[in-house]
Amino acid sequence: MSISRWVDLESSAKILLLSNLLTIVVAILFRWSILTLLWGYWLQSIIIGLFTVVKLLVFGYRNKHQRLLLTAVRDSIFFQFTTGFFTSYILYFCISFQRAESLGFISDNRTTSG
Repeated sequence: MSISRWVDLESSAKILLLSNLLTIVVAILFRWSILTLLWGYWLQSIIIGLFTVVKLLVFGYRNKHQRLLLTAVRDSIFFQFTTGFFTSYILYFCISFQRAESLGFISDNRTTSG
C-alpha cells in the first residue's frame, strides 16, 4: 500500500488495519493457536457489524426524509442478514475446530523451550 493511499483512508480504516497488524504481531509473539486468532476475528466482526448497523440507522434518522429513513432501515436489515450469515458460519467453523482439537483430531504442535 502506497503512502498516498494510506493518507486517503478514513481514520476508522486506519485503526482497523493497525489493530489487525498488532493482533498478528501479538499472536506470533505469544504463539497463539489459529483457533484463538479466529475467535478474536469473529468477535471483531460482530463489533464492526453492530457499529455499522447503528451508523446506518443514525444516518437514516438524521435525514428526516422518509425515503432515506426507509432505505437506511432496509440496508441495515440486509446488512444484518448477510453479516449474521457470515458470522454464524465462522462461529460454526470455530466450534467445530475447537471440538476436533479437544477430541484429538487436531494437535497443537507448539513446543516450549525450557
